[in-house]
Amino acid sequence: MANDRIDINKIVKEQVELIKTEEIIKKILERINSQINQLCVEELQMKSQEAETMTGEVEIELSGNDLPTQSIDEINKQPLNLNIGTQSTRSLEETDDEDLEIPMIFQ
Repeated sequence: MANDRIDINKIVKEQVELIKTEEIIKKILERINSQINQLCVEELQMKSQEAETMTGEVEIELSGNDLPTQSIDEINKQPLNLNIGTQSTRSLEETDDEDLEIPMIFQ
């Protein structure tokens, strides 16, 4: 009987220690989750700031487009080269499939 009481006391002490350890681990996990959430918020803030600066740069580029423009009449007076499209199709027709090197992946 004395041995049983000693064993029960040991078990109770171990349970108390385990409960304390569990509480400590829960507190640590809460801190870790809180810090992860803070980092996520910071990351989102940084991404939104980056997006704002990117859109600002695009707006500056678009507004800074000071290319010389021509009137519609001047554009319509320009001659058209209708042979441009036929030259590119001829070069495509001349290419044979046999001339193309196809890497053999499955050997």
